[in-house]
Amino acid sequence: MTKLDDKDFVGQDIKQAEVEAKLRGAPETKVHLTVKRDCKDRLLDFTITRDKVPSYSVDVSYMVDSQVSYIKVSRLMVNTFEELKTAFHSFQKQGMTRLLIDLRGNPVGYMNMSTKVANNLLDQGQLIVSTKGRVSKYNAKCYARGEDRLEQCPVVVLIDEGTASAAEIVAGTLQDNDRALIVGRRSFGKGLV
Repeated sequence: MTKLDDKDFVGQDIKQAEVEAKLRGAPETKVHLTVKRDCKDRLLDFTITRDKVPSYSVDVSYMVDSQVSYIKVSRLMVNTFEELKTAFHSFQKQGMTRLLIDLRGNPVGYMNMSTKVANNLLDQGQLIVSTKGRVSKYNAKCYARGEDRLEQCPVVVLIDEGTASAAEIVAGTLQDNDRALIVGRRSFGKGLV
């Protein structure tokens, strides 16, 4: 980028945070960029309309056949459970009797979202996760409450060495409670929780 809103904006002294701050703005406002590309002799002009960028955590979901559904979860974020619930209920209407959850390459997520997802696949009272700190006030156990329960159907969870953090909590608790069959490679092993 050489210009931003017709003002010079180039050089090694410009920090990424400064670029982000200049590009961000209220939805429906415009920003004008002039860009130099290595393969082009001339400068290219773009006018971009700012807007909210949707962030989805369920990359793909579909029925594999008349009974098996597949859901690929790339990260466990704020909206993950609602996306899963929407897909799940859609699959139920199509006759789903088996669920395949793909957590491969899922390196990041919120612990509270992992417990919410697990909560809705487990029976009330089953242990989801426990934490233990050096100081006992940080010790905690989270149990399934059984609310917003998704139908009890067989579940298979795919994992690999890129499955970490919150995704490991989901896979681990489903395995520990005999709720899912875990298939794949050894997960990352984050070890924070």
